[in-house]
Amino acid sequence: ADAPTGSTIIIGTEINLIKRLAMEYPDKQIFPLKESLCPNMYKINLKNLLACLENIGKTNIITVDKTIKKDASIALENMLNL
Repeated sequence: ADAPTGSTIIIGTEINLIKRLAMEYPDKQIFPLKESLCPNMYKINLKNLLACLENIGKTNIITVDKTIKKDASIALENMLNL
């Protein structure tokens, strides 16, 4: 969003996000680093999202080894702050 009008931006991520960004910012040229599909993205729907939210803390519990917890936490915070 902060790039000047007419900028060319190349992003390494799933192609559908690239397409959405290109539509959202038509004044910029947005391209994928490599065209790739994520089959798991197609599994996200309202039914599955609701089930996930209703079961927070009950299933899919992730534990992170103490040796990488600090760096992982910093990386996650940086992503969430974007």
